[in-house]
Formats: sequence, structure tokens, C-alpha cells
Amino acid sequence: MKKGKSKQNAVIRTMANKNALNFATKRLLRDLKEIECNEIPTVGVTAQPLEEDLFEWHGNVKGPEGTPFEGGVFHIKLNIPESYPHTPPTVTLFQNIPHPNVFGTTICLDMLNGTRKEGIQWTSAYTIQSVLLQLQSFLFEKIYFD
Repeated sequence: MKKGKSKQNAVIRTMANKNALNFATKRLLRDLKEIECNEIPTVGVTAQPLEEDLFEWHGNVKGPEGTPFEGGVFHIKLNIPESYPHTPPTVTLFQNIPHPNVFGTTICLDMLNGTRKEGIQWTSAYTIQSVLLQLQSFLFEKIYFD
């Protein structure tokens, strides 16, 4: 999505939807600003909301150098519930990735699990950017290739 006018259109359309006028909308706008303005090293990972829907984001994750996925670009979709950030987004892959925790288009990652249990779990402190970074490190971690 282009910066500027496209972002404004997404915001305006979302704000026009009475059901979306909640904490989730405010938080997603803050998350979008974090991605656009922050200089955290998100090399190879990016996502933006659709112009017509702030609650559906599309992004890409680049396969890191030195792995079988080097040079690959993997498209993802994030569906964000209206209860965000208290409930995690749902992430869908558009390509098959040979990974023990990827089943078709579904990623089995504790961080994206909304149930409370021991270990890593979803917390409202996570942002869309932290989800993207976790996805990149999880899907392509070197341990998997050793």
C-alpha cells in the first residue's frame, strides 16, 4: 500500500464503520504508525492494512540468506479481530513452507494462541510489528536447518 493517501482512505473507511470504532481501531493505527516510523530492523518483513479494511493486513516475509528459503518471498495475511489487542490476529500463509509447525496455510505458534497457558502466549503488549518479527525468526530459525 502506498503511504499517504491510501493510508488515509483505509482510516476513513474504517472510521465510517460504527462497529470498528473501538480500542482495536486506535491500537491498529498506532501499530501502523510504529511500522511506518520506527527504525527497528525489520529487514525482509513488512505488512500494511488493505485500503478498505484496517482489520485485514497483507505482508511479505523474505527467506533469509543461508537457508533453503533464500531469495523467496512469502505472502501472509493477518486478520485482526475487533477484540485486538486482547485477542491475537490470525495469520494465513499463501505458500506451503516445509516446517514442522506449519500445516498447509496455518501456523502453529504459541504467540498467536489466545488461550492462557504456561509458556509463550499472546499478550496485549504485542504489536503487529512484534508478530512480524516473531514470524520471521520462527519460520526460518537456524535450528530448523541444523
